[in-house]
Amino acid sequence: MNKQEIHAEIEKPLEISEGTIQGNEPLNSLPNWNYLAVIAFIAYADDRFGVLISADNLAKATTVSDLVQLIPEAGK
Repeated sequence: MNKQEIHAEIEKPLEISEGTIQGNEPLNSLPNWNYLAVIAFIAYADDRFGVLISADNLAKATTVSDLVQLIPEAGK
């Protein structure tokens, strides 16, 4: 799974057009980035990659790229 595919999964709960996210966006600048989007991302990482994202690691993420880095398989 490449970064663009992960970006597309992040875009879905945000209800923004596919291809909008480039990776350097601050999470707090994204429309609809709220607890539902966070839960969707956590569920996606667990379901697709078997990655359990800790609350501490998630709290440290400030950009989309930070989220992608929480998934070790990103870019492979």
